[in-house]
Amino acid sequence: MLKEVTVSVFEECVGSAFRIHADSGGPIDATLIEATPMGSRSDGSGAVAQRDAFSIVFRSPAEPVLPQKIYTLEHAKLGRFELFLVPIGPDESGMRYEAVFN
Repeated sequence: MLKEVTVSVFEECVGSAFRIHADSGGPIDATLIEATPMGSRSDGSGAVAQRDAFSIVFRSPAEPVLPQKIYTLEHAKLGRFELFLVPIGPDESGMRYEAVFN
């Protein structure tokens, strides 16, 4: 599923709830707060990549802080899938995590 996904798929989900399954404890609820295009890219041969790079950012409660790794996420529309999430720091509302697609 994620090989074909584009930023527009996640743009439609900004503001919606996702569930992150952590190793210990129960799942953590998170909200998708950003879906940002990063522009087109080339593979060095002049050919354009199959999709433009983009990033998405989630916000969850401030605690617990999850380490960077692959997590299983669930979403009402997108279903269940795995993403590599990186904590990028807290803001006034909780902890933020980023996933980059390139």
